Amino acid sequence: MFEWLIDLLRQTVEWREWGWNVKTIGAIGAVSCAAFQGVGIWKQGRRVHREQQAQTLSFLLFGYSMPYFFAASLYGWKEKSIIIIFLGVVGFLHFPAITGILKYGTVSTNEKRLVGLFLLLIPFMWFATAVNLHEVVFLASLFGILGFVAGQAKRAWKSSDTNDLDPVMIFSFLFGPMFWFSYAFAVDSWALKAFNPLAFVLWSFILAMWWKKGREPRKKKDPGAGLMRIIYVMGVLIVI
Repeated sequence: MFEWLIDLLRQTVEWREWGWNVKTIGAIGAVSCAAFQGVGIWKQGRRVHREQQAQTLSFLLFGYSMPYFFAASLYGWKEKSIIIIFLGVVGFLHFPAITGILKYGTVSTNEKRLVGLFLLLIPFMWFATAVNLHEVVFLASLFGILGFVAGQAKRAWKSSDTNDLDPVMIFSFLFGPMFWFSYAFAVDSWALKAFNPLAFVLWSFILAMWWKKGREPRKKKDPGAGLMRIIYVMGVLIVI
């Protein structure tokens, strides 16, 4: 089994071109971005279930983003990129947020139907890899995210309380465009140059809405709380 895995790694772009070069730096940055975004999405899901609130969250954004990451993994398999294959893991981390929005948010029947259609992106990408149209499908699906991020920004603007948004998730999606925009000039990718500034602006607006209407106020420290803890611990020690 391990020999099969090593053989698979040796066929990847990252293994063949490992060294002090642009592609290696890009691979390291891609892993960092994906890991950070995965943590942010997971924390968003946990926040929804903990706070039992999801009025600001866009079901369409998470419902589209999950199959996008799965489809990107198929694209990575075709391109023999272990880094892009890794994006499939991030797709699984969407489940807590999606189930939380369904339980505590407001989701229409049409939105559920649309998310059901979004799942077709996975077999469509599989078909695209077979006929060598995966590049076109991948770019189209990437730019498709912008529309749903814009929808999330609109919901954050209209909402009176954005406390159900998790700041770690917002910052994780701000970090990605900053890296990929600089990387776009290194590899001269017009798609990355066009996509990332727009994504950065939208997520910056969402961050501003969270900062304005969703930050939890700092709790004032109770001067007697520390003393009560000391008295409690001393009491326990005396009893023991």
